[in-house]
Amino acid sequence: MKFFKKRMKQFISLICALAVLTPYNLNVSANDDVKIIESENSERLDELHVELSNLIFIDDEQLKEKEKERILEEMVSLGAEILTQEQVNRKLPVSQRVSYPSTTSSVTWTSRRTVVLKYGVNYEVQVITAVPTSTSSSLSKSVTKTTIKSSSQLISAGALKIFDYAANAAISSISGFTGTAISLYQLAGDVFSSSQMVSNVEATYTGTVGTQVKFCYVKKNGESDNNQQLSFRANAATTSVNSVIPSFKCSGNGSLGCTANNIDTKVNSTHKSKEFDNVYNNAIDNFRKGTSTYSSAGTITLKGAQGKTVTSFTASMPSHMGQIY
Repeated sequence: MKFFKKRMKQFISLICALAVLTPYNLNVSANDDVKIIESENSERLDELHVELSNLIFIDDEQLKEKEKERILEEMVSLGAEILTQEQVNRKLPVSQRVSYPSTTSSVTWTSRRTVVLKYGVNYEVQVITAVPTSTSSSLSKSVTKTTIKSSSQLISAGALKIFDYAANAAISSISGFTGTAISLYQLAGDVFSSSQMVSNVEATYTGTVGTQVKFCYVKKNGESDNNQQLSFRANAATTSVNSVIPSFKCSGNGSLGCTANNIDTKVNSTHKSKEFDNVYNNAIDNFRKGTSTYSSAGTITLKGAQGKTVTSFTASMPSHMGQIY
């Protein structure tokens, strides 16, 4: 019995010693979160893609080309690659390839590769992004000229919404403003107070919508691109809508300025699908399952005074890159 107890103590001591000497991670078996091993300046590249998508709203062609050159030059310096239509075609089956020459394309294609650790395996995720840089692109839509007029009933300038975006499947934001709605008071600036009562406010809207689309190709790190699988897609719509408001009726104190010059303002907004900024989890999980899914911003609606619809559009979500021009 004494011999047995002595051997047990020796065995326990040995186990404790091995536990101290052996490196371990209590979360390894349960950890399915992604860990970026090699990140090619992702945050700045995402910002540059937004800048690139905003070029579609510039009418001055010389300025547009100058800005495009600047953006692409910085993208390349950060590790991204600018793809030609021919390079995009090589990713596609013959039946999906397009014949649009790269010199006349209305789309800019970019590529970045990131090594990601998930489930204890290193995967390489190549994200190819299509960004429309011309209104003739299949990823661009126009906002039909629409006029919305508020009722004859008085309402405060702070409560009257001129821009109000609604989207069930998207994460929306308006450049320069908090939230997804802008009141007449916010749009006009310092013309009058938020409590100023107004009525019969008429706003005319025109604009453009552009959608950038991410195509995620996955393979195990170190393998040939022949083993890549298109496993995930995500999109984000950007809009530039101009609103012109002529003079309108005011009531009560503080009405000075209500009949001043027209309010003519351009408002830019972004509507990202819920997984647009986090594609790696879905891309790798789908690759492991041998499936392919997508995350779309869906339908976005812009409303004006009294909740009247200005425009409603669905963000483009092509099933493969060959559907884009």
